[in-house]
Amino acid sequence: MSTLKVLIIDDHPFIIEGYKTIISNHAQDKYKLNIIAANSGNQIEAMYADKRRRSHVQLALVDINIPKSDSGLISSGKDAAIFIKKQHPKIKIIVLTMHNDDGRIREILTDLNPEGFLVKSDLSSEELTQAFDDVLCGEVYYSSTIRDHFKRVQQNDFELDKKNLKILHLLSQGVRTKNLPDHLGMSLSAVEKRKNHMKSLFNLHKANDDLLLSQARKKGFV
Repeated sequence: MSTLKVLIIDDHPFIIEGYKTIISNHAQDKYKLNIIAANSGNQIEAMYADKRRRSHVQLALVDINIPKSDSGLISSGKDAAIFIKKQHPKIKIIVLTMHNDDGRIREILTDLNPEGFLVKSDLSSEELTQAFDDVLCGEVYYSSTIRDHFKRVQQNDFELDKKNLKILHLLSQGVRTKNLPDHLGMSLSAVEKRKNHMKSLFNLHKANDDLLLSQARKKGFV
């Protein structure tokens, strides 16, 4: 029976215990399990400062929302996963998150590209164990919300650059156009040109921000 070291990162103790129970019940006959947990950026940094605790981690289950570290090195679960991947290039990452908006999903896929990606509203014990098995076998596992995201994106015949995606994200957060330059480091006229370009891509003319965001959501950009 081979040893499997699993790291669970989540800021809710009862969720960590739930994951531990599901994984242990499912895999205890296949592996000699060593499950460890962290609930904040500080704990992760402390763990990886201790060489004895960081060795041979093969799989990590990572929640995106965790308290940031005091050093600022880790400000989210995504940062934690990137940090861990640098320590263990062969580690397999399963992301679990409450976020189901296309913009956040796209960001995680682009920046991290995890082996497993599950939205918690899709999650069941069966879904988690299937992801666990598939990822350990070298496959990629996405829950239904992530698969739906890919379907929407594949329908587009164009992409948007990071600046345009940032504009859409800020608008979706309620930032008004006149205040966008403060967040983007560009002039208001440059912001307007980008918005007009996106409207033309979406076949919109003289549309307001609400309609622009509505189309962007339909196409999986927000």
